[in-house]
Amino acid sequence: MPEGFTFDPSWELPITRGRIHFIRLVNEKGYITILNEEFYINKTLSYEYVWAILNTRKKELSVYYQAAPETPKQLIRTESYKLREPVKNRISIKEFC
Repeated sequence: MPEGFTFDPSWELPITRGRIHFIRLVNEKGYITILNEEFYINKTLSYEYVWAILNTRKKELSVYYQAAPETPKQLIRTESYKLREPVKNRISIKEFC
């Protein structure tokens, strides 16, 4: 971090263009929770982990599953994701100093 960097945790940070990654356990009903919203994945994946990527620029959520490290990742689903606030351009860390 640059010298003089400070961060006040009470600041509300904007959503910026990019990707947010989540690792989630699929529940017994086949759902995962992302940002307090439930998404149906597949009941056959209950108690398995999935990798979800929220692309804030495209406003899209993609979910992948990989059965084992040596197997390829499978795209399970992609769907539109409506953000609750506008997406901003990235903020330079220097703006916090």
